[in-house]
Formats: sequence, C-alpha cells, structure tokens
Amino acid sequence: MVVRGVRLNGNYVTKGERDAAIERIKATPPDELALVDIASADWDGWEQIRRFADLSICVIEPNPIGLASLTRLGEQLPVTEREDIAIVLNKLDDRRKLSRHCHRFMKQLFVNQFVGSIRRDESANEAIARFESLVDYAPNSVIITDVDILIDSIEQRLAITGLVRDPQKLRAVNSAEHQTV
Repeated sequence: MVVRGVRLNGNYVTKGERDAAIERIKATPPDELALVDIASADWDGWEQIRRFADLSICVIEPNPIGLASLTRLGEQLPVTEREDIAIVLNKLDDRRKLSRHCHRFMKQLFVNQFVGSIRRDESANEAIARFESLVDYAPNSVIITDVDILIDSIEQRLAITGLVRDPQKLRAVNSAEHQTV
C-alpha cells in the first residue's frame, strides 16, 4: 500500500510471503519511501532488508528482554558505532524505576543511535479496541507528541548521515504517521 509516497510493507506470515515482500521493497521507485515492519523474531528477514535499507529503526521496550535484544544488532561492529541503526524506546513509563533507568541508559550509551522514546498511554489500547485512530480517539495523547518529536529526530538523523534525498519524502512520512497513529 502506498500512502502519499510512502510504501507500507509488513504483515507477512510465511517465509515465502516475506521473500516476496522483500522483492517488492527492492523495487520501490526512487520517488517513494518504503517503511517495513518486521517481527522482532525475524532476524533473517531483518538481515536481508538491512543490506539495502538506509536506516534500521529498532523499537524496544524498557525491560530486560528489550535490552538483551540489542546484543543481536551489532554483528562485527558494536551498536554504538553503527550509523545505519536507530533505536527507539517504546512504552516508556516514568513511574517505573526500570523504565526510567533503561531510558537513561539508552540516552547515555547510544548517543548517536537513540532517536527518541514513546511514552506509555492507555488511550492507545482504547483506540485500538474501538477501531479508531489515536488522533481521533485521544487527540491530546502524549503519544502523538512523542511521534511528532520522533519524526523530527529521524529526519535529522537521516540528514546528518546524508540519507535524505528528497524533503517531500519526509513530509510524506510525517503525513503517513499521523494517519496511522
């Protein structure tokens, strides 16, 4: 599906579906931006896509499993030296000590990779249960603000690494994010 110049990919179940999706992603026209959602356990799919992706955004939760998953990203180079990886902390809850410490740890250790965090907000689950977008259900949700900040951070990251080719694409990403939040 293409929304305002952004090709949304994901939702595959079998290896064959994944391989077909990867071929479609490789064929993305230069005037489109491809966003790919990969299951966290699909390391093989991530490896295949990472070879030609401009940026891999790793979304983790502030818990021991999320932190342990970071050890898989480095390969030969430590994650702290990789310019092709961005890290987002999802479901941040400042009321929980481990969550606060994970956030501080990510910001300090992954200075160049950490692009932002999304705070936990129950209105996201409520909107999903009602089959509504978060923007319509809870227009004042902290998640909407966090996503806006995250989009700006990713845009800056792509500009710093020289991966931004067309400012229109970034506006398209912004528009697509608001439609899917």
